Amino acid sequence: MTELPIIAKLHLYAGLITMAAGFIAILAPKGKFIHRWIGRIFLFTMGALCLSGFYLSITRSLQLTFFLAFFSAYLLFTGWYTMARRSSEANLIDKIGFALVTFGVLLSGGIATAGIVYDLPSPATEPPYQGYYVFTGFALILAVGDYLYIWKNNGTRVSKLIRHLWRMMFSLLIATFIFVGGNTHVLPEALRKDWILSMPVIAIIIAMVFWVFRVKKSRQSFTR
Repeated sequence: MTELPIIAKLHLYAGLITMAAGFIAILAPKGKFIHRWIGRIFLFTMGALCLSGFYLSITRSLQLTFFLAFFSAYLLFTGWYTMARRSSEANLIDKIGFALVTFGVLLSGGIATAGIVYDLPSPATEPPYQGYYVFTGFALILAVGDYLYIWKNNGTRVSKLIRHLWRMMFSLLIATFIFVGGNTHVLPEALRKDWILSMPVIAIIIAMVFWVFRVKKSRQSFTR
């Protein structure tokens, strides 16, 4: 398909901008102008990254990247919508998100089970079918979180901040992990060392844990 290289390049550029914006948003004072402004850039470029990821996954028949794009998009939207909404009451959009992640549980679990039961060979570019149970477990955790948030009225200010922070950062973590794992050819050879490539991923994990525990410990609202 002639348009595939163009989409692939846009996917790469969107990934680079997303990573840069994501790290700036992590370092910027939360709730301030620069955080909100950079956050919007991250939202739109990450959205473009997910859409192009879906396209490339479908055209190249890549199951793994399809699930990564799916969870990235879900985490991005639900993380953003948690703080963007004006009302604290659960609505139809929240329930659609719950339905989508529940579908993720069934889809990933179904693929894993079918691959094992029917002894299907795993493509060379894909993990073993047992590996998709990792997605099933992750989606199940997210579904339980949505259930508590929507139907158990767990939408306090602190819980909303934690939900926003870790979901946005986890979507960045997935994007960074994919870039580190599959796009190192665009980097200078001196930077293609495992310890260097692992640093952005480790930094995001540390930042995510730090902000979640800081919000829990302080129990104070950041200025929006």
